[in-house]
Amino acid sequence: MTSPVPPTSPETPPAAGGVRRFTWRWLRRLLALVVAVVAAGLMSVFTIDLGPALKHTAEVYGTKYLNGRPLHIGRLSAKLTPGDFVLDNVVIEGRRSDDRPFFSAGRISVHVPWWTIFRHQIVVEVTLDDWHMVVERWVDGHNVPKFGQPRTRPSGPRRFTTTVSFVHASHGSFVYDDHVTPWSVTAPNLGFDLVRSEALDTYIGRSTFSDGVVRIQDYKPMRTSMTTRFDLDGGLVHLRHIDLLTDGTRSHVTGEVGFAS
Repeated sequence: MTSPVPPTSPETPPAAGGVRRFTWRWLRRLLALVVAVVAAGLMSVFTIDLGPALKHTAEVYGTKYLNGRPLHIGRLSAKLTPGDFVLDNVVIEGRRSDDRPFFSAGRISVHVPWWTIFRHQIVVEVTLDDWHMVVERWVDGHNVPKFGQPRTRPSGPRRFTTTVSFVHASHGSFVYDDHVTPWSVTAPNLGFDLVRSEALDTYIGRSTFSDGVVRIQDYKPMRTSMTTRFDLDGGLVHLRHIDLLTDGTRSHVTGEVGFAS
């Protein structure tokens, strides 16, 4: 006589301990991900003050590069991420100590991708924030410093080449003040991007500002906005295409600005 087959029992639910282990395993993974994201954020935010000695050294070399025009740095620091440096409250003085500063910036961020060193290159990327530039002209000259100090190259091949590959500037302003004519341009809300073009062997860029003011002698000031594309040729800036809006009049022009001494 065949014994009856017992009915199939429903699947036994997992034990409570298994559920707790499963939940804890995925919770740990989630916590690890959150910690990694927070740590990456902290590394990009927190900086380490490099101290007065390095700051002084940077000011000395910067002043030499500007051919004696004093350079001041409020604070020099490094981020926890390799190759990231920050300069706060940077000032380049005017032609005389009582003149308006030629340049000032609330913050300059410098990024040096460390892997480019293996290609015997030092590539520098710069970001300017809260910056201001004042260019003045008098009968006996202007306030633009000479950039670069003549130096003799060592014999033999160069071990490294240094290239500024990219400059981004935001929240800035530019003032040109000609005390001879006289006339002036005030350009607030100014931003620009400057990129090194290896194909053209020069720097090309784009700049824009709005709500500026142009004053020519005793004529009524004109409200001005501008967008332009440009490239650099030593101390000469070629403005290849300028969209200029002055009190409702739109112009499309080209021009050049010379900063060479």
